[in-house]
Amino acid sequence: MNEELKDHVTNTNVWMRLLFMALFGVVYAVSRFVLLAVVVAQFLWLLFTGSTNERLLSFGGQLATFVYQILRYLTFNTDARPYPFADWPDNTALIPEVVEEAAADEAWDDASEESAEEAVIVEAESETGIEAEEENSNKDKS
Repeated sequence: MNEELKDHVTNTNVWMRLLFMALFGVVYAVSRFVLLAVVVAQFLWLLFTGSTNERLLSFGGQLATFVYQILRYLTFNTDARPYPFADWPDNTALIPEVVEEAAADEAWDDASEESAEEAVIVEAESETGIEAEEENSNKDKS
């Protein structure tokens, strides 16, 4: 056990990770102030012009993705180091995940809705619904 512990403590990769985590912790702290500045600037822009600033929207999305990448690295959910060790994220980096999840949910809802509609139609055709249940069980058997 002592030898294993010694190997873990003397592992340079672990100490390098600590160094990068400290670096990204500082970057995260600074990014919070930059994010606050973007929020305030966007609000003021909206207040005085009546519309949002596209460049601030884009930068805000990029910054949000960057912060997300930092937090994933700091919480050991990924070993991939964020910018400057990777490309600066674009403002749509997180959108495909959301779109895929929404599409999967929608497909599930559509399938459930179609099954429910079929059951309602079949039940509406019969007086008691017993015939519909018998038909469904016969379909499942075949």
